[in-house]
Amino acid sequence: MIVCPSAPLENINDAKDIFQYLVNHQPANPEYQARLAYCFYHDKNYEKASEHYERSLALDSTHPNRYYNLGLSLEAAGKPREAEQALNKALELEP
Repeated sequence: MIVCPSAPLENINDAKDIFQYLVNHQPANPEYQARLAYCFYHDKNYEKASEHYERSLALDSTHPNRYYNLGLSLEAAGKPREAEQALNKALELEP
């Protein structure tokens, strides 16, 4: 399950703008990175989604749902081996 900002899908571009602003001003906030990643995933920009999920996890690696979402992003980006690694890490954290 993709964890998303609580915004209607028609407002996803507004959400992306807001989270991009927040990430630019607080790049060390893992929650902002993860929320921005979701916005990119929704836009089918899987490379950018993966990049921001990875940044989020580099800041806080305790969230299995972020590894899961990273795995989905990597799979959609055509990187099945990396996706499998992320999904396995999600299962390690929450069997």
